[in-house]
Amino acid sequence: MSRLIAAHSGNHVGSRELHFLWLLDCSGSMKGPKIESLNFALSECIAPMKELASEHGGIELLVRAITFADGPKWHVAEPTNIRDLRWDAVNADGETTMGAALKEVAYALSLLDGDSVLPSVLVLVSDGMPTDDFDASLKSLLAIKAARAAARIAIAIGDDADLGVLQRFIGDPRRAPLHARTALDIVRRVNEVIHIALAAR
Repeated sequence: MSRLIAAHSGNHVGSRELHFLWLLDCSGSMKGPKIESLNFALSECIAPMKELASEHGGIELLVRAITFADGPKWHVAEPTNIRDLRWDAVNADGETTMGAALKEVAYALSLLDGDSVLPSVLVLVSDGMPTDDFDASLKSLLAIKAARAAARIAIAIGDDADLGVLQRFIGDPRRAPLHARTALDIVRRVNEVIHIALAAR
């Protein structure tokens, strides 16, 4: 997995990297309108992400995405500059192995180092309850310094999401999970996340 932290030939001299990681629930309960809304929202948020990144010239916004269903899978494996990102639709089927996805992200974050790397942004999007050991995996994630320093944000899809799990992922009682019921809700929430993340840098 060392290839995840590939050299970026397009880096600007003196720029600092901001890694933005999506953790996306693609389990069977996301089938139908939910996964359609998710795909629409992720594709629609690229343009505003590009615009915001351009307003922060000293930051290189690098995006990755991991999905979880019967197991975790890197959907965007390489840290990809937002200028080059194209969203390929994901499908929904299977279990909700959220814990396994957290372990994959923990390993990826453990490879990040250096003064040029800003605290990352982790955005967990889910509509339901993990089917594996979420709490043990969250503990493994938070054992990584870069994960503890990251801004951890959760977006609940629909009315049946396990808000307790999402709140534990956030780890800050002052910040509750964001709610999204439609594609436009997700787009708005994603834009809100991006503004918060970049404004804090």
